Amino acid sequence: MKEKLKNYLKIIYYQWVGRIRGIMLPTPYKQEYDYFENLRGEKYDDLAYKEAYLRRQTHQIDKILTFSKVKKMEAIEKSVRINCEAIKQCPGHDNATITWCNEVLSGYENRQGYKTAEEMLHNDKYDDKAIETLCNIIESRRSIRSYKQAAISETEIHKILKAGLWAPTGCNRQTIEYLILTSTDDIEYCQRIAGEGYAFPREAPLALVILVDPRNYPLPNHRHMAYLEGGAAIQNILLMAHALGIGSCWLFWNGTHRNSSGFHKKYNLAPWLLPVSMVCLGYAKIPPLCIPKRKDLLKSIHKNPKV
Repeated sequence: MKEKLKNYLKIIYYQWVGRIRGIMLPTPYKQEYDYFENLRGEKYDDLAYKEAYLRRQTHQIDKILTFSKVKKMEAIEKSVRINCEAIKQCPGHDNATITWCNEVLSGYENRQGYKTAEEMLHNDKYDDKAIETLCNIIESRRSIRSYKQAAISETEIHKILKAGLWAPTGCNRQTIEYLILTSTDDIEYCQRIAGEGYAFPREAPLALVILVDPRNYPLPNHRHMAYLEGGAAIQNILLMAHALGIGSCWLFWNGTHRNSSGFHKKYNLAPWLLPVSMVCLGYAKIPPLCIPKRKDLLKSIHKNPKV
């Protein structure tokens, strides 16, 4: 009870401090602030919100099973069981979430935890060739700004989108969604909303708008997580596309908080979905001349002078 009251007072504090600061902000920052405040001011009862909340709760139990001493979390365990059963009754629920939830609950019920790192990770250690391949994919990836009109297969698109979903999200909330654009008109429209004026995206046979559902981040100082999780998904997308021989370019999105209502209505998107970026995809017509070198690693490392 004391912990719930403490969290409630913390939310009230952040809300009032945020409102006072919000009045003094420049317009772009105020639009962002208003966007997140409006999200927090609503109550949600849709399945996607409930599933993300269940994953967030289940993660609290999941992580304690990696501790040397498993703490008791009866209140959260009870809530997880109730929410899990409720979601199982909803048509179209996510089976993967329910399966993971039950696995975690089983581990907690037996108080067994995860015995060793080897058992948990199946002793996965990749050989030198696999590591070298990964390094080559990371280091040879470039932004592509000239595309052939050849279509990308459904299988390849599926692999690229799935890679984005496997990027880490806070407490396994799994906030990432996509809007897939295949027509020049749609790409041009989204470019206008995003504030991107280049012509080359309209050459691409495919573009993605990366969307994030930030509703399960209740505090004002959590809002940056939407952008971080979007960026993590985009990195996976770019690397998988490159591994498949498909070019890509990560585009800016400056129109998140202005003219966004028209964007959401046009594509029948829930108003809480936050667009964070566009990514163009297609086979390269004119590849970049060379790979830009990175600065010396040692120049990026800061050490404690007292050590």
